[in-house]
Amino acid sequence: MRKLILSAGRDAYLLQKRNDALVAAGYTVVSASSSYEAIERLLNGAFDLVLLCHSLSNEERRRLSGIVKNYSPSTPVVLIADMDGQHYEYATRTVRCYPEHILAAVKNMLEIPRASAA
Repeated sequence: MRKLILSAGRDAYLLQKRNDALVAAGYTVVSASSSYEAIERLLNGAFDLVLLCHSLSNEERRRLSGIVKNYSPSTPVVLIADMDGQHYEYATRTVRCYPEHILAAVKNMLEIPRASAA
């Protein structure tokens, strides 16, 4: 069964390129171009992973990550960093914005067994 990813970011070009790469790697992707849209989609879907782009502000990513963790604690959140050395304690994983890093992180996070939310 294909894994379902919620991919959120404000930059339409980056969002489309990233989503194309994820689809080519065999994932099903639902896009959100704003925090509001991401929350709406999250509450109306059963996502295996949430991917938050650096084109969202740090405050937006922190808030969205918290919402994911409260709503679906077993869903991993991967944040895309725009600079080396950035780490966010509120994410499951932080990766650089290179496609190969993103794909590797997504694959890795989806392979880790998750406890079901009771």
